[in-house]
Amino acid sequence: MSLVVEVVRSGFVESTHRARMLAVSAEGKPVQAHGAVDALASPRSSMKPLQALGMLRSGLDLDGELLALACASHSGEPFHVDGARKILAGAGLDESALLCPEDYPDDRTVTTKARIFMNCSGKHSAMLATCVVNGWPLETYLDPAHPLQRAIRETVEELTGERVAATGVDGCGAPLFFVSMVGVTRAFRAFPLGEQGSPERRVYEAMTTHPEWTSGTTRLEARLMRAIPGLMVKAGAEAFDAFVYSDGRAGTVKIEDGSSRARVPVTVAALRALGLDAPELDDMATAPLLGGGRPVGEVRLGAS
Repeated sequence: MSLVVEVVRSGFVESTHRARMLAVSAEGKPVQAHGAVDALASPRSSMKPLQALGMLRSGLDLDGELLALACASHSGEPFHVDGARKILAGAGLDESALLCPEDYPDDRTVTTKARIFMNCSGKHSAMLATCVVNGWPLETYLDPAHPLQRAIRETVEELTGERVAATGVDGCGAPLFFVSMVGVTRAFRAFPLGEQGSPERRVYEAMTTHPEWTSGTTRLEARLMRAIPGLMVKAGAEAFDAFVYSDGRAGTVKIEDGSSRARVPVTVAALRALGLDAPELDDMATAPLLGGGRPVGEVRLGAS
């Protein structure tokens, strides 16, 4: 049975969102499962750590903040933009090589769109750098048949333990691989459980050491990782979340109608089901609902 997230206004349940959630123990055994977690899902940007892993295995040489940025859905803050430009410059390129869409940063005082502001520009810069290392074509790096995308697909299939059921196009134009929440959860466990110095551990350590580089200074994903040291979280569009802790406890969340306001309360519930908690999570377990500019209700997990 799916979980229900309630939108409560002035004491009245105004709307509801249904959620799928899977949480597994350090041994990989299900602790809680709600909804069709074995059905196909569109993990969207939650797959970026796997994409970065495929790039490292293909010769990309990044670590620290810049590797975290390669895994990011960033806010377009100045340090994100500078980091993407640094990745490109290291490969002898500039932002004219990017094929992601133009966008604004989250800072709406910026009134000009640019590809470098797009939240996936770190990933795209890393994809281009990987192509340069291997002498692969740059103009077609988003084609599913390109050697880069084939290498990423092989990595996704290896870590999820599943064959990719279908290939779509993500919002940034990159190939999107459809797998199950079970598979994504299995894949995330590989990152902290990899050997020291392995590409898997490099991704895990980059993201957990530099959470602001994977999302943004004030974003909820970064707040979760700061609240629970050792936790790696990656959100995806249409309200997908995936996380893993240092000992292999892991989980995935999907809000069925794609509403992002319901995502974090369910992720907090999944973390707490695994015994991962911190005082800071109290503020994230619900989201305020405003009326006239003041709180008049909340978005919360419904009673089971």
